Amino acid sequence: MSGTIVDDVLNLRVGDWVEVKRAEEIAKTLDSEGNLESLPFMSEMEKFCGHRFRVFKRAEKVCDTIDKKGLRRMRRSVILDGAHCDGASHGGCQAGCPIFWKEAWLRRVEVEAEWAGDLQSHVGNGCGLGNGMGKSHGDAPPLIFPAKVSPRKELEVEETYSCQITEIKKATTPIQWWDVRVYVRDVTSGNVPFGRALRGFLILLFNKVQDLRGGMPFPYVEETAMLRVTPKGNLNLQPGELVRVKSKEEIFQTLDANYKNRGLWFDVEMLKHCGKQYRVRHRVERLIEERTGRLRKIPNDCVVLSGVVCQGECHEYCARSEFLFWREVWLERAQGHDVAASVVARQSTVI
Repeated sequence: MSGTIVDDVLNLRVGDWVEVKRAEEIAKTLDSEGNLESLPFMSEMEKFCGHRFRVFKRAEKVCDTIDKKGLRRMRRSVILDGAHCDGASHGGCQAGCPIFWKEAWLRRVEVEAEWAGDLQSHVGNGCGLGNGMGKSHGDAPPLIFPAKVSPRKELEVEETYSCQITEIKKATTPIQWWDVRVYVRDVTSGNVPFGRALRGFLILLFNKVQDLRGGMPFPYVEETAMLRVTPKGNLNLQPGELVRVKSKEEIFQTLDANYKNRGLWFDVEMLKHCGKQYRVRHRVERLIEERTGRLRKIPNDCVVLSGVVCQGECHEYCARSEFLFWREVWLERAQGHDVAASVVARQSTVI
């Protein structure tokens, strides 16, 4: 028997296998706005119905990337390995965000070891890093969940979109910085080992003290060049190309006083990748602005690197695991670049 469905109460942990319910089952859980507990079920999620995935993380806490006011609690939700948004119904947004799944949209399954290996070969290794999806257990019915689009003005071309990320504050509640229960849940769910969770909490305490006394937070970041006009890269990188991330000293020479290059922030989570080599996953030219829902075009020198996501180590282990965006001026082509591999990767890469 390849897999057995278990209809018990879900309390999913990292590594558990689940099946996304059929579309008509999910529709029964949604309100008139297409939400469950204020979290939208997006049309991009429908293609995953009937497929099986491994739980990558429990979505216990996420960063407030709209108002920048700490962490927020999400309940009864997980992120599945390899299931991410392709932006097809949201103006072609290329953020590639991992999708949040309410447990009510899933059913736990028992998967034999041999079949699990076959499943994992479809999913890929790491959230949002695979190009395929989990193995299907039957075809999903043709039930469409339309994207929410709102024209800003009758005479304007610009449209605003509603997605899980623009609605994240409605689907979550604030977390007090001193609430250690979120770290306990990280450990018990399998999101983070005990040692890393303890280290994260101690860093948080240290930074709170430093903030009160006017000291430097951890990790310490040197001052930038404080440029008024930041430089632009001109590599025209394509999917599959091998690149090297420049040293932090080189990158800091391209940033303004706010650690940004033409509006794109160089996050402290990116420091650990300096000097390392990666392949380009895809170019990024269109993103939905989280605060307004507007689809914004960004300068044509931004890319995502394969396997490089935010691990939350400097952000209290936020579960979002989103892709990091890189300006081309922060990268350089690696020596020994495999042109043939780039062509193959370019042909097979999807958001």
